[in-house]
Amino acid sequence: MKNKLKYLLLIVCVVMIGCTAQLETKKPKPVIIEPPNNVIVEKIPKWDPEKKQYWTSMLFSKMAQQPQARQAFTPWHLYKIAVCAIDLYEKTYSLAFFEKNLGNHSSQLAPKLSAVAYNITYGCTVQQKLIQQKELVKPQHTI
Repeated sequence: MKNKLKYLLLIVCVVMIGCTAQLETKKPKPVIIEPPNNVIVEKIPKWDPEKKQYWTSMLFSKMAQQPQARQAFTPWHLYKIAVCAIDLYEKTYSLAFFEKNLGNHSSQLAPKLSAVAYNITYGCTVQQKLIQQKELVKPQHTI
């Protein structure tokens, strides 16, 4: 009986020491990825301000015709979504590419462009929804 108690005490001690011992772990060094030398980065030219305003207005009018958008956003915030989306399109695509592939499309967009359009609009919508909620919750001082 005493031998069993000694063995049990020995096992408990080994487990306790094993659980509290700290092992040295090596942290991996961060990997820095550099672009290859053969990649050509083209600077996208800024859009003509008048055309940019035109496409902002077009996107705003398309969104304003959707009942779900009108219910979810005030007209000002709906306009700000259109401004945000067109700003992102300007940073991503040239005006000629945008007009040919995204702006003047009479049929359904190609799947990749459809995903890009959705992601841009969705990102701006989420951002503007947060801003709208803060403004609607903010107490207004009236006399």
